[in-house]
Amino acid sequence: MVAVKVRSRIGNIVMAVIGVLYAVAAAAVMVWYLVDTWRAIGRADILISVSLLAASFFGVLLLQSGVRNLMRRDAGTRVLHFFGAPAPR
Repeated sequence: MVAVKVRSRIGNIVMAVIGVLYAVAAAAVMVWYLVDTWRAIGRADILISVSLLAASFFGVLLLQSGVRNLMRRDAGTRVLHFFGAPAPR
């Protein structure tokens, strides 16, 4: 798995939110597309469905990477040090 390292806490939160939006939007478009073209499925429809599933999957990967970066220990200590807490040793 490719690790996306973002050092700022806000950047990780934004990456997780974008991942959620990306995954939810792709899933919603996928459901709408399947309902709309249920009986007329051709090769192009299958290609669009697979690409929407891939977009949803990559949105979940963005979310997972952002959450994993937020859970790291050093991300919280940097924020505390920024607000005047002593640096950890």
